Amino acid sequence: MRDESEVMNAERRAMNKQLSIAHRSSFIIHHSPFRVLLHPSSLIPHPFLLLLSAFCLLPSTVSAAWARQESGTLTWLHAVYFVDEQRGWAVGGKGALLATTDGGAHWQAQRKPTADSLRDVFFVNEQVGWLVCERSMFDEHKLDDRRAYLLKTETGGASWQRVEATGKDLETVLVRVIFTDEQHGWTFGEEGALYATTDGGATWTRQRVPTRHLLLGGAFLDQTQGWLVGAGATALFTTDGGAEWRASSALTDASARLNAVTFTDARHGWAVGAKGVVLVTAAAYVLVNLVVDVLYVLIDPRIRYD
Repeated sequence: MRDESEVMNAERRAMNKQLSIAHRSSFIIHHSPFRVLLHPSSLIPHPFLLLLSAFCLLPSTVSAAWARQESGTLTWLHAVYFVDEQRGWAVGGKGALLATTDGGAHWQAQRKPTADSLRDVFFVNEQVGWLVCERSMFDEHKLDDRRAYLLKTETGGASWQRVEATGKDLETVLVRVIFTDEQHGWTFGEEGALYATTDGGATWTRQRVPTRHLLLGGAFLDQTQGWLVGAGATALFTTDGGAEWRASSALTDASARLNAVTFTDARHGWAVGAKGVVLVTAAAYVLVNLVVDVLYVLIDPRIRYD
């Protein structure tokens, strides 16, 4: 019995030492081994709890290796897209269009396809690409001029053709464009505006979505499976190419602004947003708020752990 008591005391001392380390990292771990104190609404599976427990005790020096690259412009850049490790494009205000063929070691300014702001860029392959353009509401314009339009290239950016996607919606502002192949694509933006094409952009059809919030990010695995996120904690998904869009459960503040989303397959995805919000799927189409859960594992300074 004495040996067992000594072992238990040793385990407690080891756990207190871990808690002391966690305290310095602003994390708190429950006093049972490998348990993290989470919000009751958490849907994170147990294996993930083990991973989160281990993550909380990792050295704080772990970081990603990022290096600054010179763009050669002072223009505000809005988006970047690479088709492989070497070839990529970046776009920004006043028609700024940059290209690289060496992984960003050198960026070359391209001929501006428009004087309007370029909000997004997407390339299906090295030849076929798309730009989202927005005309400034303060610029001189005609009554029937659209606020937003697309530009398409089939020559690797050597030439661009204007494409109207918003139909009669002259004041609709678009922010993103996504294609799964040369024929199937979507563009979306303010007030839940979402348009789809199945013929390479020759025609566009507005799709109905159960929100009027600004749509900011999207991800598609193929022609049928896709996700959209945006303001007001908007999280939508489709399994039929957008014929029907349904609301997903995003367990976060109802006013949260979700800016981007990515999926590796139909069951594993992540969304990020304002104020450090990170969401992860715990099941297909269900998002769990990691940020809220992390807040629940922060050390309470009023509690002693020694």
